[in-house]
Amino acid sequence: MSTDNPAGVLFDVDGTLVDTTYLHTVSWWEALRQTERPVPMADVHRAIGMGSDKLLDHLLGPERDRDADPKLRDAHDTLYAEYWARLTPLPGAADLLRACAERGLRVVLATSAPPSTRSARCAARWTRTTSSTRSPRRPTRSRASRRRTS
Repeated sequence: MSTDNPAGVLFDVDGTLVDTTYLHTVSWWEALRQTERPVPMADVHRAIGMGSDKLLDHLLGPERDRDADPKLRDAHDTLYAEYWARLTPLPGAADLLRACAERGLRVVLATSAPPSTRSARCAARWTRTTSSTRSPRRPTRSRASRRRTS
């Protein structure tokens, strides 16, 4: 396949198009604190972007009791959901999507977040509504098989 004339572009949503990195950091930090597994916030921040299983391995050690993982993920998800109404695109994200649409590129949004995650829905909406000259092609959402934190 030639890359001289690409047919589309692939973007990750969380932390790339939508400003979520620090929100995930605070949500994981608080979830860990609430379950009596305090970890310095700086350590949590450095782990953002890893899948939740890898994040918990990194922060708590691979030998931890994994039976607590679902409770930690649920706590993170509940805390993170409190921020949904305030999610915003990163500076230039809408312009980037608009420029891609104006060039006739198919925009694919990749996320491993659950479909209910607001950031994925927001990015899809921005993709559909960013072109002022013509309607961009409907975005396709790709979902990884493992949960990620951002």
